[in-house]
Amino acid sequence: MTYQWQTNTAVGSLTWGNLSNGGQFSGATSSSLVVSNVTSAANNKDYRVIVSDATGSVTSAPPATLTVIDSAPIIVSDTTIFPNTESLFAAASFAVHAGNNNTLNLTATFAGNQPMSFQWQVSPNADGSAAVNVPGATSSTLKLSNPQPASSGYYSLQVSNSQSLAPTNSRWSQLTVSPASASLIQWSAPVSVNGLTASQILNAPPGANFEEASFGAAGIVSVTNNNVVYTFDNTAAVAAHNGNIGNKTGVYTGPSTGDTNLDAVFGVDAEVSGATVSITLNNLTPGTLYSAQLFSINDVAGSSRQIEFADSSDATDLSAAFLMGDNVYVTGTFVAANSTEVISQKKPTTHGYVSAVIVRQAFPTVTSSASGSNLQLNWNFGTLLESTNVAGPYAPTAGSPHAALQCDTRWPG
Repeated sequence: MTYQWQTNTAVGSLTWGNLSNGGQFSGATSSSLVVSNVTSAANNKDYRVIVSDATGSVTSAPPATLTVIDSAPIIVSDTTIFPNTESLFAAASFAVHAGNNNTLNLTATFAGNQPMSFQWQVSPNADGSAAVNVPGATSSTLKLSNPQPASSGYYSLQVSNSQSLAPTNSRWSQLTVSPASASLIQWSAPVSVNGLTASQILNAPPGANFEEASFGAAGIVSVTNNNVVYTFDNTAAVAAHNGNIGNKTGVYTGPSTGDTNLDAVFGVDAEVSGATVSITLNNLTPGTLYSAQLFSINDVAGSSRQIEFADSSDATDLSAAFLMGDNVYVTGTFVAANSTEVISQKKPTTHGYVSAVIVRQAFPTVTSSASGSNLQLNWNFGTLLESTNVAGPYAPTAGSPHAALQCDTRWPG
């Protein structure tokens, strides 16, 4: 059957016109019509639908009359928090670790007289007491880019309009941002592989290549780049994931990387249904710093597959969320606590797909800079340890009363 919604061209008119999707109307050719942002201009307008199939058509009767009354803000959907644009992860409360390139959105929806004014508030208490306004947060969605522990609190959207006797608040939803920790996985921002060459993809994360795996490939695939051979093992000896119920081919439809073998690795993945996808990395040396470049690609799944990666030992240690059809990779850096490391792929729907992983042995980068009269050491991962025995001799620097100091920089692993 096909559907066509109509409305009269003026209140009380018997002249009808077809509706189309756009503006305040959606579902104009489906069984349900949605009218959004209703204003008093729609008061007493009539609506009907014509339903047709191969044998003819019928028009609904009597028409439905929409009556619009003045109203203070009414909550349609309460405060939810979701990562990036992936609304299927929306929850009444959310917990993450700082520093993992997360972008969180808070939103609530109200109906009532237009226009409405919005003000987000944050409180240290679940009941909203001692709340303060979030500076500059005057739209229906609050976006927090890379939130830090100071962003923790209970959030609510306060709304008012011409009919308000007092502002209306949505529920107080809790956001918890824990400090970054070197004991957990530190996640990079998602990087799109579309338009990148094989060399750019394979050489992007720092470190020495350690091992790689293809999930779902029919055989072992080798990719040679800059004299480094990446052997994508498919035997689960390098890496394995749980509950493989089937392999899918042709899932990467993006531009070629310039290497047909790497394209082939991206073009097949393993499907998991129902259970949480757990990716186990093998052969690790405890105390060593590694990075895992994870590819979860499925152009066929598109916008229906939203995922993020997490440390299996702490579900709040989340990477940024993304769509499998975005064709991106994320890199997680961690110090191995055991010979294996388990990474979870979190998904709000029933299916998850994993294409490949490249594991590298990573090395912290230590740099120095002047800080007043002091030498300041900077490093990008872990905790720099103080040396208890710095051996001389210390040679004087020509033309300067300072001594040249040999620094013994150490870090876990």
